[in-house]
Amino acid sequence: MKKMKKQKRPLIKISFIRFFYILLLIGYFNPSMASEPENSGLALYNASIPEDIYTIEILHGWREEKNGIEVHNAGIDIKLVEGWKTYWRKTGNTGIPLSIEWLAKNNFQDYEIHWPNPSIVEMAGEQSIGYTDRVIFPLQIKPEKSGMPISGIGTIFMGVCKDVCIPVFEEISIDLLPFLEMDWPALHDSLLSKPTVWAPASHQDEIDCTINYETDPPVISTSISTSLLNPEKPFLAIYESTADPVFFYKPMEILENREFSVIYTNFEFLKDSSKKLDTSKILLTILTDNHTYEIQGC
Repeated sequence: MKKMKKQKRPLIKISFIRFFYILLLIGYFNPSMASEPENSGLALYNASIPEDIYTIEILHGWREEKNGIEVHNAGIDIKLVEGWKTYWRKTGNTGIPLSIEWLAKNNFQDYEIHWPNPSIVEMAGEQSIGYTDRVIFPLQIKPEKSGMPISGIGTIFMGVCKDVCIPVFEEISIDLLPFLEMDWPALHDSLLSKPTVWAPASHQDEIDCTINYETDPPVISTSISTSLLNPEKPFLAIYESTADPVFFYKPMEILENREFSVIYTNFEFLKDSSKKLDTSKILLTILTDNHTYEIQGC
């Protein structure tokens, strides 16, 4: 495994959208600073950040075949100082999820980041979705040529938060040999950390999803039997569409007759308000205090 040293990138390389996120992080994502005078707020921001909030290591992993396609399983191992957190692919009201910008690649066709089951974390009175202490993000990389080494240089971008949030830019490099050695137990565990999938077709009497296009904006709602989802335990829910440019977050839940929890939200299309969603591509993710569930399709 390879431990990465912290490096600062020149400001000129920060894209507009990342710069916008940084402004949000320094202001909105740190409510305690918003009410302070400018100078004292800056002092608080600087004083609240220890020198070593995190470490990042590359886990070299192993090569395998999946459905006749060669894949290399590597990992990004992030350890955080106590009290600090980073984020899942959908963060909640605050935070920035991990992303990678590849600057150079060799024998590197494509890759996918896997997101282990997250936790509900509190920040400034808000619930967010992410990780504390340690998280390993598996990377599954497809080589262009089977049986050959894979290498790449890139930049990790993510947010880490405690009383304040800071943007993280870290240069990483990977050099992966086509070994079949699978002695990476923490990476194995992270790959196995997946949501439990509830298929509506397998739970016809327990799950029902509908979209009402008669309202303005339209409303999507999913009824889930209390035999599957305990309404007495807190949970967060996120609607996503994997095909359309829409994102729904933090719908409300309603308990009806103590038999069903109804998770609903309204939504607006970003381009064409007359367009209807591909219901098979709607994904509802439910996060409880100790598990993650997914319902694909509506």
